[in-house]
Amino acid sequence: MLRHAEAADGNPDDQRPLTERGMHHAEAAGLAIARLGIHIDVCMSSPKLRAVQTAERACGPLGLSVTSEQALSGEPVDVHALTAGLGDVLLVGHDPSFSLTLHHLTGAQARIKKGGLAGIAKGEMIALLRPDDLLAIANIDEPVAVTEPPLHSAHGSSLARSQLPLTVRQTSCQATRTRGRADAQGP
Repeated sequence: MLRHAEAADGNPDDQRPLTERGMHHAEAAGLAIARLGIHIDVCMSSPKLRAVQTAERACGPLGLSVTSEQALSGEPVDVHALTAGLGDVLLVGHDPSFSLTLHHLTGAQARIKKGGLAGIAKGEMIALLRPDDLLAIANIDEPVAVTEPPLHSAHGSSLARSQLPLTVRQTSCQATRTRGRADAQGP
């Protein structure tokens, strides 16, 4: 179960597109699924634009087309009836129905974050991954804004850190920052 990624505000609700960050997270979900070697036979999505865009970006790296399914529009759904005979299915939809469905299928009291993924096998939740987890698994860097005091060059001039190339990759409890010098390990 993949919850749609971050979407823009606006009306009508069913036509809200993904934000740039949401597109990035959706792509990461598909790449992470591929890197983990998870086999998916079918990708089904809510017909709401933000869910369809999430599904298209996530299922592209998996070589899957997206099937629109009205039952995933945000109301509780009978997953067993919906997916019967289809093999391994990736469902893309909305909360709170996805968190309620996750509880119904597994008994787990968990909330799927926007752009997050829950893996279920034989009535057991086997994975609950946040978008940052999926970015790390997909090995994708997410641009971040930096607001730190200025650095001083060897010549005494002040440099804004935002002028330097910065990449931050979150993995478990470790952050790696690269600014054209040796990597510094964070806590």
